[in-house]
Amino acid sequence: MSDLDKAADEFDKPWKAAIERFLKHFLQLCFPAVHDLVDWRHPAEFLDTELRQLGPDHEHGGLSVDRLVS
Repeated sequence: MSDLDKAADEFDKPWKAAIERFLKHFLQLCFPAVHDLVDWRHPAEFLDTELRQLGPDHEHGGLSVDRLVS
C-alpha cells in the first residue's frame, strides 16, 4: 500500500464510522426525501462484503461509493 493510499485510508475510516453511527441523522440533514422513504423501525445493515462482490476489482482509479446499506 502506497503512502497516498495509507493517508486516504486514514481520512476514510472516520467518515465511514460516522456514517454508520449517524446514518439516520445524515440522511435527514442531507437527503430528507430519502430519509422519509426509509422504514427506521428496522436497523440499518451495512453490506460492504456484498458491495465488493458487485464491482470490478481495481487497484487505482476514481473515487467510488463503498458503503452499501440495507
